[in-house]
Amino acid sequence: MRKEYHFLNTGLENAWAKGTYDPVGFPKTKLGRSITELHRFYLENDPDGSGDDQMNPEVLEYWRSQGVKKELFDEARTEEQMRFSVLSPMEQNDGERFPLVYCLHGGGENNFGAEFYGFGHLTGMGQCITVCPSASGHGNPRVEREFLRILDFLKEKEYPVDYERVYVFGFSGGEGATQRLAMLHPDKIACIAPTPGPNSFRGPSYAELQSHYVENFDLMMPIICIGGTEDGGDYWPLNTEECASAFNFYMEHVAKIKDYKPLTQKEMVELTKTTDDAVKRKLGLDLHETWGGPFEDSYILLGDYKNINGDNVARFGQILGMPHIQAPKQIDLIWSFMVQFRRNLETGELIYRKTPVGGANR
Repeated sequence: MRKEYHFLNTGLENAWAKGTYDPVGFPKTKLGRSITELHRFYLENDPDGSGDDQMNPEVLEYWRSQGVKKELFDEARTEEQMRFSVLSPMEQNDGERFPLVYCLHGGGENNFGAEFYGFGHLTGMGQCITVCPSASGHGNPRVEREFLRILDFLKEKEYPVDYERVYVFGFSGGEGATQRLAMLHPDKIACIAPTPGPNSFRGPSYAELQSHYVENFDLMMPIICIGGTEDGGDYWPLNTEECASAFNFYMEHVAKIKDYKPLTQKEMVELTKTTDDAVKRKLGLDLHETWGGPFEDSYILLGDYKNINGDNVARFGQILGMPHIQAPKQIDLIWSFMVQFRRNLETGELIYRKTPVGGANR
């Protein structure tokens, strides 16, 4: 008999769900059940959250059944920050190269937990190679060093990675680390997905990162952030002037939004009260384009900013009723947006190729 787990397994209740969230009803919905199933195997095999038993035979067999080869490196070290796993497709054609997803875990979790955010299962479908490092979090000094070390490791071991298509995803506590890597190494990354998003605009080192970016780069970095309306700790509109200022900098200088009009935090909050646009009302962002549609048995609101070429390079979304967690279909939407971008490694130029209508696109 399968053991039942609540899919919200980390953090205090007020950190992951608003007071209006229904912890009894939501897990019974189609969306709630899909989230439970996505995270179930991790919860069954890492009940203490240590990740120490993540290479047991049941785990390896599970990934094999999903079409994935799992490897764990540096697991014997005493410094947990050095551990990382690599998930590769079991079936690979000669000469085939895969996009790389560098997947950063949230607070209270570990690299094992990050494997069950959804990209591990995309790996089994032959979509990508997924790396889950232990070094995560905005203030972790190992984040940058581990990113470079792991990329070098993959090259040395000749993993079939297409380095023009390196994407960084970070959940919750990993959001700030995601944006930090984007601003320090944009020449190595094609798109980022800090999820749900607001946490990526918080942190004490923003002035340093902004100065570094302006002095060293003139590159465009796409971004996608999709979360839930019931998230109680990582939510829109942004809640401080410092966050609003960091958001404005990213949109203007990093995403390079066409004719971007900065808003103060107070103006963002005011927009949620005055606009007739449902997406802008949820996010407090004056987006260029907005739309919505069905999402499992719920609904999703989406909006984009465009760059000077008219390309959709900054996407933000809210899933009605969802708390602080990831859903399988949410990851599918993020993935279909990210793979539109690649980075020319010689020139640093961002190359955009819009995917067909569907998925992340209208």
